[in-house]
Amino acid sequence: MQTGAGNNAEVSIDGSLSNGTILQNGSDNNGSITVDGNNVTAALTQVGSNNDSQLVAQGNATSATGVDGANVTYTLYANGVTTTQPVTVSTNGASVSITQIQF
Repeated sequence: MQTGAGNNAEVSIDGSLSNGTILQNGSDNNGSITVDGNNVTAALTQVGSNNDSQLVAQGNATSATGVDGANVTYTLYANGVTTTQPVTVSTNGASVSITQIQF
């Protein structure tokens, strides 16, 4: 779901039974989700303007940093936020939620 003007979104999933969700509201937003794992749910939510954020959930069941079975959420409510490095989550399958609020 996107509202406003100038929004971009991209979801890339490499794994079975995984899904990604992006919700953007405002203008000049750019969201990106990359999932590498099985049975993973990843969500990125942006509200505001001039945002550029990425969420990467990586690993697999044979890796010590696997994310199989994890629920990963990254939420921003901010103006003028840019992430030069994506938020990267490597976990043993535990759920992770990251929230940033700034206006």
